[in-house]
Amino acid sequence: MPKNMDIKNAIATLHPFLTDNRWELFQTVLSNRTDKLSIVLEDIYDPHNANAVIRSCDCFGVQDIHLIEERNKFAPSKRVTQGSMKWITTHRYTDFPEGKRAESVLQSLKSKGVKVVATTPHTDNTPADIPFHEPIALVMGNEKTGVSETVLEQADYLVKIPMLGFTESFNISVAAALLLQTFRAKLDTEFQGNAELDEGRKDILMLEWMEKTIKTADLILKNAGVLR
Repeated sequence: MPKNMDIKNAIATLHPFLTDNRWELFQTVLSNRTDKLSIVLEDIYDPHNANAVIRSCDCFGVQDIHLIEERNKFAPSKRVTQGSMKWITTHRYTDFPEGKRAESVLQSLKSKGVKVVATTPHTDNTPADIPFHEPIALVMGNEKTGVSETVLEQADYLVKIPMLGFTESFNISVAAALLLQTFRAKLDTEFQGNAELDEGRKDILMLEWMEKTIKTADLILKNAGVLR
């Protein structure tokens, strides 16, 4: 999307090329999207797990997912995400220095006023103990070793899912879904219905979604003089 594009004009130009049902669906989904809650995946090695988390993010209205890729690179899977990846904003940080990406990503998020919550079984804190008056980034760690020492050091809060059996942890995709459901409910309460995206970002996403839906979107915008 060109930086100087008139986004509202572009949306108005493409609007007639969407069905009424699609337009209303986009509006409804956008009204429930939030950037006050996001997910960070650190070095997930099983692509199935990472893609399942993306699907859960879409289901719970979480717009942003941040990928820390050190040893393991993320591999998208349409079969697992069921197409949800094209509606989610995926942040990849390949320009950050190798070996320091976890620290760099978390510092970047914290500089924007985001509180980092790391998941680990080695804490007594449950989601109910985590204050949620500021945006939260929930960090899920590697399937075998969990979050790194760097993440534990950088985290503002640690959290675990209470369990009553012999097993110490859930599968990462299950854990993410449980925590997203819990924190989304907590978010709606703590922010008193003000957890929506700002209007500028809604417009950007609306245009992105329209362009992904309308195959000839670029040609339509060029012919209308909106895109040069």
